Amino acid sequence: MPIEANLRLAGVSSSLTRLDIILPSQHFGPRRKQTPERRLMIAVLHDALDCLEKHRCATGSQSRRLFREAKHWFLADETE
Repeated sequence: MPIEANLRLAGVSSSLTRLDIILPSQHFGPRRKQTPERRLMIAVLHDALDCLEKHRCATGSQSRRLFREAKHWFLADETE
């Protein structure tokens, strides 16, 4: 049975069940051009997150090293 039918049976108003789509531009506003430094910073952060996700259960030495380095980077107390 579709979700809408279940909600109607439960007495939920149809106006509460309608999904509205919000575009990122409506939520975040116009996109500003990012500086090369900021784009690099985002790319490095994205790569570190990928290493944590992809290699968290790794058995190979190279993959374990990538996971360990990314984890230490995130947990480091240094700010520079």
